[in-house]
Amino acid sequence: ASAIRRLSSDDPNLEGTPYIDPDLGACQVCANLECMRVCPSGALKLVDSKFDIRMGTAQLQLETCLRTHGNECTLCVDRCPMGAHAILINSGGCIEVLDPGCIGCGMCQSACPTTPKAIRVEPV
Repeated sequence: ASAIRRLSSDDPNLEGTPYIDPDLGACQVCANLECMRVCPSGALKLVDSKFDIRMGTAQLQLETCLRTHGNECTLCVDRCPMGAHAILINSGGCIEVLDPGCIGCGMCQSACPTTPKAIRVEPV
């Protein structure tokens, strides 16, 4: 609910633009995409489907991922609102991010228990 923040910038073209920091609050991908409907600046454009959202793509660091070290962690997969369209456990037992299925909501990054995060969203 408090995922969207306003950017503070010396660049007047960027000042106040919306952004999401998954470590502070990830996008939950609401069913009605309310943020797009009520955006006061028009910066968030309404899309037809959640599958059309493009904020970024999650990138996995296998060496940091708990599954690489034998832990059965599935938090990133379990929390993803896009499900197996975006992230899954592949036949080798490793986390796999699927592009273009991943929309960059950050729920996986938010859920990841490692420090540093084994999965991070790279913005578009």
